Amino acid sequence: MSSVEPPDVWYEMNIPESAINSGKLSALQLESVTYASQQHEHFLPDGTRAGDGAGVGKGRTIAGIILENYIKSRKKSIWVSVSNDLKYDAERDLKDIGAGHINVNFLSKMKYGKINSDINGNVKKGVLFATYSALIGESSSGQGKYKTRLKQILNWCGDDFDGCIVFDECHRAKNLCPVGSGKPTKTGTTVLELQNRLPKARVVYASATGASEPKNMAYMVRLGIWGKGTPFPEFTDFINAVEKRGVGAMEIVAMDMKLRGMYIARQLSFHGVGFRIEEVPLDEDVKHVYDESVKLWVLARQRFQEASELINAEKGMKKSMWGQFWSSHQRFFKYLCIASKVDHAVRLAREAVKTNRCVVIGLQSTGEARTLEQLEKDDGELSDFVSTAKGVFESLVEKHFPAPDRSRINKILGISETSKEFKDIIDEVTGKTPKRKP
Repeated sequence: MSSVEPPDVWYEMNIPESAINSGKLSALQLESVTYASQQHEHFLPDGTRAGDGAGVGKGRTIAGIILENYIKSRKKSIWVSVSNDLKYDAERDLKDIGAGHINVNFLSKMKYGKINSDINGNVKKGVLFATYSALIGESSSGQGKYKTRLKQILNWCGDDFDGCIVFDECHRAKNLCPVGSGKPTKTGTTVLELQNRLPKARVVYASATGASEPKNMAYMVRLGIWGKGTPFPEFTDFINAVEKRGVGAMEIVAMDMKLRGMYIARQLSFHGVGFRIEEVPLDEDVKHVYDESVKLWVLARQRFQEASELINAEKGMKKSMWGQFWSSHQRFFKYLCIASKVDHAVRLAREAVKTNRCVVIGLQSTGEARTLEQLEKDDGELSDFVSTAKGVFESLVEKHFPAPDRSRINKILGISETSKEFKDIIDEVTGKTPKRKP
């Protein structure tokens, strides 16, 4: 890749000089923004692919692309990513480059209706942030004109939408053309449909692992490598040609994409880098917390099992429940392990600072989303430390503990949850007696 030079730049940027001169956008990030904007000046099927590795700053690069489009009167953008937590990172990246005035709107928090209507805050411009799981979401009621998230997005964008669609960590859509007799994933087909329904959109694929195998590129239709007017009429023709020739063919494809200015992939240099593994001794407090946590999860498993048998849960519900249970179990102990390393990491950092070294700490997860949720609940004030591990357990119990569908039962019985009759039943069951006025 390094032997190939990208094309000359002819595109004139509109991003304020202050964002560039202050270093808010690095030279590498600015290069990506420039080539993406230049590529978007072409009409279909041209798109762009950002394949920078960790540490280069894909987030700020995406923010720069969105800002450039916003300045050129393309006020609506769609940012699709893998996690709800990254919505706050998107806001931070935009703010860091001087684009804090561009609002980031959370699709997952919106009701199933028009995005630009009063029920959803009348959002008419800015960034619509969605996760891949939200992108394929459907209303549980199954009613209404906008019962799917995709329909909501398409209505908000309109037929002439020419703004930016960013598929961050786009490898999540890779199984559009699975091997063998497997069916395409819903995520892959939805990503493809979104691109097909908005033909004028400026598409960016951002991922460090987006095309490790040719078959994983099926959703990247805007690259213009296959299709009408190319040597490969269909994606299957492209796959057959490349897979026959092995890794070398993929390298040629990547080099060709770089030559055309549609692919940029940089990595931070590891020259002179060394590493060592630090063993963290566990004190008695940490051991006690771990042992008690194990007891908690053993008890939780028993209660989940008993509850599922009590309500005679169907096979599908049990499968989903246990999937969520063990996923939460894994996250809980991951956070516990991270927490046990903090004190030792702080000591190492302080020692390094004393010797005039710069300290960079990489976190697997910050728990920021949980903290922000708690801030919203407590009106912007925290009375206690927010435990991410505790939040994982509470969320599991609140959302996935097997229990009868109370609203469905009430509907069958013809009881409204706001009615006096319903409140009297609840008081009777819980042993509460209504308070009398003196």
